[in-house]
Amino acid sequence: IITNPLPYQLTGTTSGATADFTTDSCGAYPDANGVWYTYIPGSSRVLTATVNNGQRLRVYEGSCARSVTDLTCLEQDNPSQSFVGVGSVEYKFLVSKQVFSPGSSFTITVDDYDVPSNNDCVDGTVIPSLPYQDDSGTTEGALPDFEDASCGAYEDANGVWYTYTPTAARIIVASVNQDQRLRLYSGNCARSVNDLLCESQYFPTQAFLGLPGVQYRFLVSKQAFDVGSA
Repeated sequence: IITNPLPYQLTGTTSGATADFTTDSCGAYPDANGVWYTYIPGSSRVLTATVNNGQRLRVYEGSCARSVTDLTCLEQDNPSQSFVGVGSVEYKFLVSKQVFSPGSSFTITVDDYDVPSNNDCVDGTVIPSLPYQDDSGTTEGALPDFEDASCGAYEDANGVWYTYTPTAARIIVASVNQDQRLRLYSGNCARSVNDLLCESQYFPTQAFLGLPGVQYRFLVSKQAFDVGSA
């Protein structure tokens, strides 16, 4: 069991491990033999897990108290995994190779990211006046906002929010760097982000006519899930 607080690091071995599945599972063959680790996040956050020495990680969700076949494959075998861990959900890490091996020692590391203060639309950073520049912005640790694809990005795209309300009609230009993208919305998200209107799909630069009194919301993200960057 992986305990809080993270980061967690432990040296282990797959020597002597037996296989768990009778069919292919999560990108590995049925004879792949390995060892298990369990982690339950206290709250939703982006998790990363890595393993070395030629081993690979498979990530499952759920309980295996009755059978490993009750588990849901979340991330297929890879030496490094990044995903959104939901609070109180049980995650299982299986350290193995893709096929049977006599085993070897390894080090597993599990870590998480702090959720940014402007992760949610309702907590978006308010842009007081133009020109405006935020040199300390980051999407590291941001969580997805939508249950379905939105404004040109997939449902798992995670990012941070900025809000601007013009006092007069004017042409507004917004841009972002570091391979990030901007999605432009308008409206009020106090009840739900699904109440927002997509004004322009994701681009690194957005130019539009801003109308007085309209709340415009900029979502900085990539097209799909990413651990984030400054």
